[in-house]
Amino acid sequence: MLSASPACLPPLAAAATRVAAPRLGVGVGVRQLSTSHAHPQLMPAPKDFNRTPDEIVAELNKHIIAQDDAKRSLAIALRDRWRRQSLQNDDLRKEVTPNNILLIGPSGCGKTELAKRLAAFAGAPFVKVVATRYTEVGFVGDDTVSMVHELAEQSYMDEKRRMKDLVMDQAKTRAKNELIKAIMKNPLSDTWTESLISEYLDDGRLNEMEVELDAELLTRDEPQKSPLADIFGNMAGGPGGGMGGGRPGGISAVPIGVSVQGPNASDINSKLEDLFGTGGRKSKKKGEKKKVKVAEARPLLEDHYANELINEEDLTENARVAAEQRGIIFIDEFDKLITDKQENEGGYKGKRKGVQKELLTLMEGTTVSTKIGRLRTDHVLFVASGAFTQSKPTDIMPELQGRLPIRCELKPLTEADFIKILKETRYNLLMQQEALLATEGVSLKFSDDGINEIAKIAHTLNTETANVGARRLKTVMAKLLEDLKFDAHKMTGKTVEVTADMVKEKLATMTKQSDLSKYII
Repeated sequence: MLSASPACLPPLAAAATRVAAPRLGVGVGVRQLSTSHAHPQLMPAPKDFNRTPDEIVAELNKHIIAQDDAKRSLAIALRDRWRRQSLQNDDLRKEVTPNNILLIGPSGCGKTELAKRLAAFAGAPFVKVVATRYTEVGFVGDDTVSMVHELAEQSYMDEKRRMKDLVMDQAKTRAKNELIKAIMKNPLSDTWTESLISEYLDDGRLNEMEVELDAELLTRDEPQKSPLADIFGNMAGGPGGGMGGGRPGGISAVPIGVSVQGPNASDINSKLEDLFGTGGRKSKKKGEKKKVKVAEARPLLEDHYANELINEEDLTENARVAAEQRGIIFIDEFDKLITDKQENEGGYKGKRKGVQKELLTLMEGTTVSTKIGRLRTDHVLFVASGAFTQSKPTDIMPELQGRLPIRCELKPLTEADFIKILKETRYNLLMQQEALLATEGVSLKFSDDGINEIAKIAHTLNTETANVGARRLKTVMAKLLEDLKFDAHKMTGKTVEVTADMVKEKLATMTKQSDLSKYII
């Protein structure tokens, strides 16, 4: 039942002198928890996001330098969501739709980072998609509706994580009780009390002890790929992609295995599960036991009981509401949806205009059948971005332009902006490099003139070659510290200061080349 060497067991003498504590099966035991802590009722969504626009901009300033106009527009869009939720008239609230945003600017100026940080700050379901993914011809490309499926899936995972946090204390209690029951079955623990075992579990003395538990309690809660995923996924842009890119009526990889949507979906799903099993997950026979160390078993038990305490119907409904009311879809490379003249002259317009029409339908508001139910897109915020170097925003079809009423032009980053990025942003690139080398015992410091020189070289390279924005800093930093990182394990205890002279010396060969693209991406 339980195996452990006498050496790893706590002293029995101390246990023998203790007064036996009440059994955990009475009062706060597993059985009582299972009845008194039934599935919680529909849990309230996170507190409505009510930060003011200036507070939102201040938070974005911690991560993104410059681009004040874009920050203001995003802050207003987020604040409008709170204002809409505060409306008392239900009919009026339904009519208030979000102002979708089009971000225009060169690569690396902060478009994606702005949307991502905003979603994380607001606690909103967020997905990023690339527009070119929908312009491929045939089975390679996805339908635009797949982005709504991704939003639904992300919302489900976010909500499940939140609901798990709410019940985790109960789950930890039940997991601890289960471990105590397993340990009490050890003949050597006859003189142990449950309070003593509880104490030893808390301070980690029993982490290496091996206990025997039901195998089904130790199964991780992870999505499993269905047997058909590889077959149909290859027809839809990659393994696990699903037939039709997740479009309703298609077959896709889902947590329970094979799944379809549409009429008679439940009957078809049950038959497919009977036929193909649970999506590749190895089934555990009832009553099957497994030996595992306490340290490994505890988090698995906690996860298992947290899942038990969550009401799946409430979880699904909360996730659906969150996706509908707070969801954000970020569409990158939006300018690639504009058909160029060569395609028109050659009579081949591709799928680009068709994708624009499909996006128009989503932005206007439609209902999509997802794994968490029928999801309306009327109040999903769409943020599109593109460089528009080969085209203009006015080349977008007029109807779709009308669905992107807010336009923000992001400016190319200057040398001064690069200095601020290196010095002022939270967890900036300099801090990251210092922390990495500290793991080897090397103290890395950057002088002010060294930082200025790094920013100067990065800006020069952006000007003379392709402008990749702030990403250039990472490339320059990698080249600058290449030798140091290679020999860091031999330099434990040493301090290295990066000065302007060191930067010039390390990067001299790069700045003198006529074709810098061979050396810098």
